[in-house]
Amino acid sequence: MIADFQSLPALVATMKRVCNENTEVLISQEQRPSEKQKATWTQFIELVSQHFTQTRIPLSDQHPRFSSPDILLLKAKLKH
Repeated sequence: MIADFQSLPALVATMKRVCNENTEVLISQEQRPSEKQKATWTQFIELVSQHFTQTRIPLSDQHPRFSSPDILLLKAKLKH
C-alpha cells in the first residue's frame, strides 16, 4: 500500500464504492521501521476495519517465489 495519511479516508471511501458483497480486495504492505509508515498503516487498518472484514493470508498460502516475510498480505471483504 502506498498512500499519504490525508488520502486514507478517500481511499477507503473509494474501496467501499467499488466493492460489493462478492468482491475480495487484496491488500499488501511491506513492513518497514519508519514511524510515518507505521502510523499510516495503523490508521488505514482502523478505517478499513469499520467497513471491511480482513483475513491475513499466511506465508504458507502464498507463492514461495513471490512472497516475503516482511510483506503482509490481507484479504478484505465488505461487511454486510
